[in-house]
Amino acid sequence: MIRLRDIPKMNYTLNKVYERVTEKLRPTPINEPFTAVGIEVTTYCNSHCDFCSHETTIGKFRPMGHMPLDMAERSMNYLKRVDGGRILKFSPVGLGETLMYPHLPEVMRMAKDKFPEAQTFANTNCISLRGKVAEDLIDADMDVIVFSMCFVGEKDYQRRLHTNYYGQVSENIKNFLKMKGDRRPSVKIHVFNLPENKRLMWKWVAKWSPLLNDNDHLSVYPYVELVNTEENRNPDNFPCPEIKNYGSVMIDLQGNLTPCCSALWKQNYDGLIMGHVDDGHPELVGGRLDAFRKNPPCDTCRRCAILQDGGLRR
Repeated sequence: MIRLRDIPKMNYTLNKVYERVTEKLRPTPINEPFTAVGIEVTTYCNSHCDFCSHETTIGKFRPMGHMPLDMAERSMNYLKRVDGGRILKFSPVGLGETLMYPHLPEVMRMAKDKFPEAQTFANTNCISLRGKVAEDLIDADMDVIVFSMCFVGEKDYQRRLHTNYYGQVSENIKNFLKMKGDRRPSVKIHVFNLPENKRLMWKWVAKWSPLLNDNDHLSVYPYVELVNTEENRNPDNFPCPEIKNYGSVMIDLQGNLTPCCSALWKQNYDGLIMGHVDDGHPELVGGRLDAFRKNPPCDTCRRCAILQDGGLRR
């Protein structure tokens, strides 16, 4: 049976109205160096999405690998010491598939301990979401796990992700929902707001809504083509809300701190590096972020503005 709260999502236009109303009811922290942090724990991936810059960047301009567990801990300690930083969200995110990282449960528990105010969450394409990996994920003490199905239909999924895992991913999600029940983490299953999905939104909701637990959700995300991050100086989207109002910082695989997730999509982002976890000067980061936001570089990606304005801040 379809849950009442999922009915607005059956129609894309109605869902967008619903999302906008709920977004305006959420308070947004302002005038703080950052409130959301991410650590790129891995750059390995088991998918080949044509909208992601992984294929053109990792292994060519940026390294392929896992972040050592001790560097993940040093990264969190560094973030804790940045002047003015108030961490309300934490996620292991970057240009890699999170479940391929062998220390994910330890990192999530560590984050919960070091950032007691923060909502902890992770994102996965669900290809590896089975067996002990799924069990460990449930026991990792995180608040939310985002399941990126991206596309409603199997043909579109295979065409854009260049994998044949649609059936396996669907079964993995069903089994995880049944295994987890109403325990944490809360599950959010998402697809993109693309025309091929809009036509079948009602079918997607009808399939998944009856399988969700009380603390699980369906979501329609803005589509952002990460592989295309050329300069765009559209004044309507610059600087983006991510930079102005909702400070988000990232630490990449090598320990560099950048002011936004879009930096990691690029082949070269030396000009966006605000610090390093081993530089011994976290007290300088707040000032550097403030200066960056007052005068952002002109290659700030317009697509980041679309992404953040579309509601991913929550």
